[in-house]
Amino acid sequence: MKRTLICLLTLLLTTLTASAQEPATGTKKPATLSPAAIKKAGAIKKLSNPADAICGVYLMCIPKNENDKIKLQITRADDGSYQGMILSVEPATNPDGSARTDIHNKDKRLRNRKADEIRLCWGLQYDAKKKMWVDGTLYDPTTGNDFGLQLSPSSNGKDLEARYYKGRPAFGITKTWKRTTS
Repeated sequence: MKRTLICLLTLLLTTLTASAQEPATGTKKPATLSPAAIKKAGAIKKLSNPADAICGVYLMCIPKNENDKIKLQITRADDGSYQGMILSVEPATNPDGSARTDIHNKDKRLRNRKADEIRLCWGLQYDAKKKMWVDGTLYDPTTGNDFGLQLSPSSNGKDLEARYYKGRPAFGITKTWKRTTS
């Protein structure tokens, strides 16, 4: 962002300086490129936000239940934090064949919502010094309990290492969330 502003200010000053030095004889003004043309030409590179690297779709398991496979999409929330919504759950039905719902939710009004309507994690903030997302909350729909959540890039740079904990991160478990394309 800082580099982009510096490039734009430099371009603006150059343009102003060139037009101020132009003779008043009615000669044709030198052509200048628009910011869009400069960006297209690659003179100004768009800087990506390292915090947004978390955004995407992942396959994961609930902390206490390895049988449930969840497809989760992480996005940036309106407040700038990161959250994850369930896209799908396997198995999609209960043993009796009924659709899976949030039956263990402590809020009785939410117990009938379908699995793909559940916000599974929220409140994740990017810590640039640690290069990880911290202070999140993970909801476990199989128990109705909340856990603390930290996410960090895995060694392969593609997946996430998810730390679920109660109280402090040191007293938790780590699971890998595998990035997927869909």
